[in-house]
Amino acid sequence: MIKKFCFVIFIGAMTILSLSAQNQKDFSKDQRVLMTIGKHPITVSEYMAVYAKNNVGNIIDKKTPEDYLNLYVDFKLKVFEAEEQGLDTSASFKSELEGYRKQLSAPYFDNKEAEQQLLEEAYRHMQEDLRVSHILVMCDEFADPKDTLIAWKKIEKLRKRVLKGEDFNQVAWESSEDPSARDREAQGSRPALTGNRGDLGYFTAFNMIYSFEKAAYATPLNNISPIIRTTIGYHLLKVTERRSAMGKATVAHIFFKTEPTFTQKQQDSVLAKANNAYNLLKKGEKWSTVLTMSDDENSKNSGGVLPPFTVSRMVPEFITAVREINNSGDFSAPVKTSFGYHIIRLDKIEPIPSFADAKESILKRIKNDMRAQNINEAVINDIKKEYGFKEFPNTLPPFLAVCDTVSMNAAQWNPSAAAALQYDMFQIGDSTLTVQDFARYVAQKQTPHLGGMRKDMISKINRYFKMWEEETCKTFADQHLAEKYPEYKYLLQEYSDGMLLFEIMEQEVWNKSMTDSVGLAAFYETQKDQYMWGDRRDYTEVNLSAFSDEKATKKTADQLVKKIAKGVDYATLQSEYEAMGLKFMMYNKKVEKGVNPFIDSLWMEPAGAVKIVQQMPKSVKIIKINEYVAPETKSLKNVRGAITAAYQDVLEKNWLQSLRKKFPVIINQDVFKDLK
Repeated sequence: MIKKFCFVIFIGAMTILSLSAQNQKDFSKDQRVLMTIGKHPITVSEYMAVYAKNNVGNIIDKKTPEDYLNLYVDFKLKVFEAEEQGLDTSASFKSELEGYRKQLSAPYFDNKEAEQQLLEEAYRHMQEDLRVSHILVMCDEFADPKDTLIAWKKIEKLRKRVLKGEDFNQVAWESSEDPSARDREAQGSRPALTGNRGDLGYFTAFNMIYSFEKAAYATPLNNISPIIRTTIGYHLLKVTERRSAMGKATVAHIFFKTEPTFTQKQQDSVLAKANNAYNLLKKGEKWSTVLTMSDDENSKNSGGVLPPFTVSRMVPEFITAVREINNSGDFSAPVKTSFGYHIIRLDKIEPIPSFADAKESILKRIKNDMRAQNINEAVINDIKKEYGFKEFPNTLPPFLAVCDTVSMNAAQWNPSAAAALQYDMFQIGDSTLTVQDFARYVAQKQTPHLGGMRKDMISKINRYFKMWEEETCKTFADQHLAEKYPEYKYLLQEYSDGMLLFEIMEQEVWNKSMTDSVGLAAFYETQKDQYMWGDRRDYTEVNLSAFSDEKATKKTADQLVKKIAKGVDYATLQSEYEAMGLKFMMYNKKVEKGVNPFIDSLWMEPAGAVKIVQQMPKSVKIIKINEYVAPETKSLKNVRGAITAAYQDVLEKNWLQSLRKKFPVIINQDVFKDLK
C-alpha cells in the first residue's frame, strides 16, 4: 500500500518518553547544541519540544533513547533535503503554511476572563434556531500534521465542488465522513436507516461544538461557510433555515410506526390508520381512547406525553409540525417522519427565559463548554498594554477632511485623495503606522456607498480606523508569538516540517515506486517466495434473482442445480434464464479457507458438487465446487500493494543512506548523556 496517506513522521512516532512538567520547562530553555546535521545545529530545547508535544496517551512500544535519536535524525534529514530543494519556497507551500499558522495562533488570542461577552453571545444565539447541513472530513484534534494536511486538502476540494454549483446534500451523501449522511443497511437487530444527506436538523446555542455553532450563526441563510475546524475534523456548513427560538416544548403524540422496508402499499395502510385516528379526534373522541391505537408503548402509560424537548432533540419534521400548532391542547394532522406517522398534541411551550434568569445557567454551561475565548476587545487591550501601544492625538480629523462625500461614494475610493497627508497615526512596539498606511487600508476595505451623509461617512471612517488599529495590533502580536511562546514556535515548525516531509517523501519515494515498474518487478522476484497462497478451492458461484415469488424461486433453483451438475454451459444458462426475465450472474474464483463461509461449509465436498448455499424468497445462490488448488506463489498483481510498500521501504532506506553522507550527523555525546 502506498505510503502517501499513511506515512509516519517522527513526531507522531515519539509519543512514549515520559517527562515531568518541570523537566519540560527546563528543557525549553536549554540552548545547548545536541547535534549538528550537515550545517544545521539542533538544540536540546528543539529536540525535547518534540517529546513534550507527544507526551500524551498510553505507553505501548517503549524504545531506547538511541532509537528515538535515530528516528529524529532520519526525520530532519528528509526535511533539510526538502529545504535544499526549495520545496519551502513554493507559493502553494507558503499559502498552506499560512493557513496553518492562522489556526495555530488563534488560541493565543483567547481571553478566558471575558465572561460578559461570552454570556451575551450565547444568549443571542439562544434567540434563534438554525437548521444546518454539513460535510465532514474527520481529523482528530491531536492528529499528526500529515493527517491534518490530508484532511484539509480533502475538505478544500469538496468546498470547491459546492462553490462551483454541485448540490451540497448530494456531495455530503457521497463524501461526508459523518456516517449519518449515508444510507445504512440493516445489520443484526439494527434496522436499515436512510441517510440524512448532511442535514443535521435544528439546533440552538450549546447543542453543537462551539466552533461549529459560531460558524453556523455567522453563515447567512442558504450560504456555504468557509472551512471550519472542530475537535472532530473539518466541516463545510450550509444554513437552510433560521427561525425564532421555539423554546422548550411538551407534547403528547399518537404514533403509527413504519419501516424503511415497507412497500408503498404498506405505507398507505399505516397512513390510513393514522388518518382514521385523526378523524376520530376531530369528531370528539377522547385522546385516551384513540391513544390505544398508538405504536409507542413507552409513552402510552403517560398519556402519550413525551419528555420536554428543545429543537435539537427531535427530527426536523416533528419540530416543524410542533411550531405550526398555535394553542395548547390543539393537535396536528398526521405528520410523517423517518419513524412513521405522528398525531401531535401541544401541551406547553416554555419560552427562552430572560437574560437575568438565564445568566447563571449559561455561565455554568460556558465553563463546561468549548467556547472560543477570542474576545476581541479584551485581547486588543492586552496587546496594547503588553507592547506599549501609543496613538497620536488628532490624527483622524485631517484624514476626514479630505474624505468628502463625493470621493467616498465612488465605486472605488482612491487613496491618492490623501496623498498630501504625511504623519504618524500610532505606534506599537517598534512599528509606526502612518496616515498613508491607513489610506491604503480604507481603499482595500471600502465598498460603494461608503459615504452619503457626512455623519455616516465619519462613522464609517471611525469604524475602519478601529478595525485597522485592531488588526494591526493583532498582526504585530502574531508576528512576535514565536518569541514569546517557544511551544508555538516549535508547533509551527512541526507543521512546516510535516508538510515538507509529505512533499519530499512523495517525490523521492512514493512516486518513484509507482513509476519504476521495472525496478518493482525486479524487487518482486527477490521477494516472491514470501508471498504464497495456502490451500485453495476453485469454485463457481451462480446468482439468480428477480423471481416473482418464493415458490418459483425454489422450483427454478432445483432445476438449475441439476443443469449445472450435468455440465450445461454457463453462457447457455445465462441466455436461457435472462430470456425468462431473471437476473443471472456467474463468476469463478479460487479462495483459501476462512475467507468465504459458504466455501468453508463445502470445503470437503468432492469436485463437481453443486449446492444451494443461500435461498431467499426471490433469489438464490448456488455454488459448484471444483478442484483443490495446491499452494503456489502469488503473482505481482496479487501482492502489488504489499510489494510496493516493501519497495518503498528499500527506496527510503537507500535514500537515507545517501542523505547521511550529504548531511553528516555529529552527536554531542556529553549533552546526550545528560538527556538520557
